[in-house]
Amino acid sequence: MKLDMNMERRSVCIEDDLYAPASIEANLLGDDVQPFSLDEEFDYDNVALTPKFSEAELKAIIKLSKEKKMGTDVKSA
Repeated sequence: MKLDMNMERRSVCIEDDLYAPASIEANLLGDDVQPFSLDEEFDYDNVALTPKFSEAELKAIIKLSKEKKMGTDVKSA
């Protein structure tokens, strides 16, 4: 890889794009940022959060996790 660093202009030129991202332009095009403003009347510090999983789902996840740790996973046999 050949780097040409010019301290006056503070630029870097990469001639070997093997180490460069596959498509810098594609990454830039996908990162559109839209202007927004927060609602001044809303209390963002006291929001009631909703759980990602139900209580039944959490119990199932915990059970499967314990089974996997103990090596009783049927699929791995």
